Amino acid sequence: MRNTLRTVVLASAVIGALAMSTASASTGSPKTASFLVSITVENSCTVTAQPIAFGTVNTMAPVHDAQGNVVVTCTGVGPLDLQLNVGDGGGSLATRTLTGPATINYNLYNDSGHSVISGDGTTGQKLFSGNSTGAAQTFTVYGETAAAQDPKPVGTYTSNVVATLTY
Repeated sequence: MRNTLRTVVLASAVIGALAMSTASASTGSPKTASFLVSITVENSCTVTAQPIAFGTVNTMAPVHDAQGNVVVTCTGVGPLDLQLNVGDGGGSLATRTLTGPATINYNLYNDSGHSVISGDGTTGQKLFSGNSTGAAQTFTVYGETAAAQDPKPVGTYTSNVVATLTY
């Protein structure tokens, strides 16, 4: 009986100690901390361009039309501007020039109706101003020579136009 009483007293003491320890732990307020989780996504873009070739002609009396594509491929979605310079043939964005044995006037347009000159946004409109899509985007450039430029010396006439992509 003594052992039983001792066991009961000891068990009561242990249960009381546990209850006091639980009570004192739960009376304090919880402590919290916050932290920031982040990632920065940046756009990486490439630009490629096809040549625009008016072909081989034997007269410069009528206009000659040709077209090519400028392709922009970006990894993300973000703002971009695509513009064309005047080219190394000279002239201006209002009338570009092909150079060779003489000069041939032409221009580049954003539309097949040849009403919107492709330019830098100052003279003529940018080829594109908007957002990248995260996939390849193709922009057609329409070229047209000016009419009534006969006679011209035979030979090859060129101008290197630069497409500039800002993103």
